[in-house]
Amino acid sequence: MPSITFVLPHWLYWSGLVILPLLAMFLVRRQRGRPSRGGLSHPIAYML
Repeated sequence: MPSITFVLPHWLYWSGLVILPLLAMFLVRRQRGRPSRGGLSHPIAYML
């Protein structure tokens, strides 16, 4: 098995843990204000 030498920087990992939920909340709240067409928007669907 080949060795993996890439290590994700801690700042990138922790910023992703903070930013992704905030981005998801923003997209869902923005979508709730619009009339429903029977499903989620494409950005929300891709994130989920």
